[in-house]
Amino acid sequence: MRSPSGTQVDGNNVQSIEPLKSTDGLGEGKGGIWKKWPWKDLDHYELMSDLILKANYSIQDFNAAIKDGFSPNIKDTVFLVALVTWIKDAYWQINYTCLREVIRTKFEFSRQNELTEARNYLEAVRSIVIAHPLNSTRHKEYGFGPAGRICIDVRGKSLLDSYPGAVIYRITPKGLEETDNVAENEIALMTCRSTQTETGKLHFERCCLDMRDIRNSAQIYIDALYGLDRYLGRLKKNDFFLMKRSHR
Repeated sequence: MRSPSGTQVDGNNVQSIEPLKSTDGLGEGKGGIWKKWPWKDLDHYELMSDLILKANYSIQDFNAAIKDGFSPNIKDTVFLVALVTWIKDAYWQINYTCLREVIRTKFEFSRQNELTEARNYLEAVRSIVIAHPLNSTRHKEYGFGPAGRICIDVRGKSLLDSYPGAVIYRITPKGLEETDNVAENEIALMTCRSTQTETGKLHFERCCLDMRDIRNSAQIYIDALYGLDRYLGRLKKNDFFLMKRSHR
């Protein structure tokens, strides 16, 4: 059968999620990311290679975990969120730590707005899911702002069903939105925050996440890595020297 969002599920409320693209195709053609001269030095080239390996292992582990579908539970949710965080961090270090600045500043990913949105979303999800029950006050657009909302539990949809009629908020890459339609395979979060009207009293609110949003955000980072690879593949060493002169 299909959930309201069109994702194939079975009787056990398992969500079918498309695998992430591996990094095996990087460097095909004109060398791309495996050229040595675009990197700051040999040590940074080797660090980049290690980061590519780390990202690919994270991709492989993610794909293995969702091979038979995703069923919302705290163990798998935390594991998958950690993996996509490593993919995001690997790309950031490759681009901002390893690549020569004069080359990095000339690279423009065609979907930069989506990448920025994915970064903000994944940072918020990591803070909410992995760092709970710590206060997450840096993600106002996702409902976790200076007021101090805390995530106290991560479960399946049955957690939300325990409070019929209550307002439910969905955390998406676009931000926080109210919803009255939660799929059986979405991740349920129980959160609480202090009320402004009654000192010391906690206000409990229910939220949900879709693992497909987390997966799709990770895929944007992988796409950006392939975009960087194509950019470096087109770049010639003479172009680099011209960049250095104009950068002075």
